[in-house]
Amino acid sequence: MSRNALIAVAAATLLLAGCSSPASDDLRLVDTKSPVQLLRNEAVDRVDPLVVDGVRKSSDTSFPCVTGDGNPGGLIRQWKSSTDLAVAAGLDEREIAAGLVDTFLEQGWAAETADSSGLEVTRLTSETSVATIEVSAADETTSALIRVVAIGPCVLTDGPDSAEVTTLG
Repeated sequence: MSRNALIAVAAATLLLAGCSSPASDDLRLVDTKSPVQLLRNEAVDRVDPLVVDGVRKSSDTSFPCVTGDGNPGGLIRQWKSSTDLAVAAGLDEREIAAGLVDTFLEQGWAAETADSSGLEVTRLTSETSVATIEVSAADETTSALIRVVAIGPCVLTDGPDSAEVTTLG
């Protein structure tokens, strides 16, 4: 099967499976990494440093997309960049997260909010961005946090162990 035929099959599978973005022969994983990281960084920079008690953890990696057929071999992947910000004691993490979301809404981004196991997650999308962003807040036992996750579209790769994936870090 040719690469273009495989891409067409993967795109159709993703469309039927409801993935946020179909695999595209126009984009490669390397094309999505930088926009995703920059969006995550921009979002984190929008949070007032006076309300942040530190960065708890950050992550940059590719993940297999969820498809109707289970995405055998993990060939269809997306780039995810995330940062967990510890909120200074005594501050309302949900209010801070809502303020961050508002900065994107003011720029024309669309928001969809869902409740996932008691955690409210707001997913922001824009027609002008290849990436989407998720903002959530949680009050953990030791401190409150805001999680910012930027996610790229699903793209066809040569697999998780391929040079195109492993060289990206």
